Amino acid sequence: MHDARIAAISYEPNGVAPASRNDIDVLVEATGNPRAGIMHAEVAIVAGKHIITVNVEADALIGLLLTKKADAAGVCYSMAYGDQPALASEMVNWASAAGFDITAAGKSTKYLPIYHDITPDEVWIQYGLKKGETHKAGMSPQLFYSFLDGT
Repeated sequence: MHDARIAAISYEPNGVAPASRNDIDVLVEATGNPRAGIMHAEVAIVAGKHIITVNVEADALIGLLLTKKADAAGVCYSMAYGDQPALASEMVNWASAAGFDITAAGKSTKYLPIYHDITPDEVWIQYGLKKGETHKAGMSPQLFYSFLDGT
C-alpha cells in the first residue's frame, strides 16, 4: 500500500503546471523559495485549487494576503501541520483558548548544544540524508541549517 501511495504522487518540475490539472484539488507548496512559493500559491488560488504551504518564507512575507485571496476565491490557504509556523499558531490558539493574553509568538525550534558545532556542509547528517541526494534534489544546505540554528 505504501508503494501505491508514493506512485500516486505527482512530482512536477514546474510548480505552475499542476494548477491547470483537473485531477488535482490540493497543491502542496514546499519549495522554500519565497518568490516561487508566492507565485505557485497565487496561480493555484486563481485556478480554484486549495493550497497547503510548507514555505514559511513565502507565508511570512504575504501569508495574510494569500489567505484573503484564497477566502475570496472560495479555496483554502493553509500552513502544513507540523511546520513551525503552524506549531506556533497552534500554541497561540491554545493559549488564547485557555484565557492567556498573548504578548509575542515566534519561531519554535530546538536549540540543542549539538547544533552549535554543525556547519551547512554537515547539516544533512542531522536529517539522515546523503549530500549527493540532496544536491540532486536542489535542496539548500544553508536553508536546512537555518532550521537547526534558528536563523
